[in-house]
Amino acid sequence: VFVPDIRTDVKGVSWEGGEQGRFLSIDDFYIAKPEIDTAATINAALKAGKNLLLTPGVYKTNEAIQVSNPHTIVLGLGLATIMPQMGKPALLTADVDGIIVAGIMVDAGPVNSPVLLQIGERGSRNNHSSDPTTIHDVYCRVGGPAAASADIFVELNSSNVIADHLWLWRADHGVDAT
Repeated sequence: VFVPDIRTDVKGVSWEGGEQGRFLSIDDFYIAKPEIDTAATINAALKAGKNLLLTPGVYKTNEAIQVSNPHTIVLGLGLATIMPQMGKPALLTADVDGIIVAGIMVDAGPVNSPVLLQIGERGSRNNHSSDPTTIHDVYCRVGGPAAASADIFVELNSSNVIADHLWLWRADHGVDAT
């Protein structure tokens, strides 16, 4: 898995001259499958120091996926979707350096969640200017294929978070179009 470096003081694409970054072995990742894995199995792998690769599908979770180690990567393939079922957040991160969350969809579930994606704990004060958390290509939706409810889509409590291409959508159609 190639992880590009953060670029500063630039604009536009970086196709010329090659991308700077690092390669990680797939062995550094826990490869989750929606028909097999629960939030508990995913959290155990994250706690053990693995990065997370979510394969395509819908992960109906009964608790939040929790990222607490610095420099953890959460990467979704094929728009992997996390859908909390019990009124919990879909994904929580600690207020630590260098977390990357990319390529996932968070779909609100049938029981109201106070927040769907929370970066850092409330009241966080750590400075991450030299090693920020980054969120890329993350989609959050309330409504659509199922009756759903959430108060907050994305809550940023950490300092120095880079958010690139977020899609935050309250659907006006679907199962409960009212």
